[in-house]
Amino acid sequence: MILRAGVTILLDHVRGIRSLYTNLRKYNPFQYGWYSYFYFSHRACRRALFIFHMVALITNLILSKKSSLLFIMLSGQLAFYFLALLKLIFGINAKVCYYPYYYCMTLVAQLMGTYDSMTGRSKPFWEKAESTR
Repeated sequence: MILRAGVTILLDHVRGIRSLYTNLRKYNPFQYGWYSYFYFSHRACRRALFIFHMVALITNLILSKKSSLLFIMLSGQLAFYFLALLKLIFGINAKVCYYPYYYCMTLVAQLMGTYDSMTGRSKPFWEKAESTR
């Protein structure tokens, strides 16, 4: 049951990744004005969150020895990922584990979608569903 829900979450996010890399002209602010800004901030940045999370984790790992504030931030970040792992491994249904798990699954889906787009394995169309019920 948990695996099926995780796969469903992954598939939902993988489908949208491909649209970011197909038409780069939409990011031109001179041609599209504010549309390009909103498109970039609401689609590209949202779908590239996995990159920002990896950079934040690596940066916190490196800099946490220099500042107690950064060590606290690293501890919070690791606790968040630990709660997601608890849900994945043990299937704990508490909300405190569910939300970090769901969020981390979306990050994994973004990573998988980007990998598929870059390797050419993504499909340019949706497969027809056999049934809606």
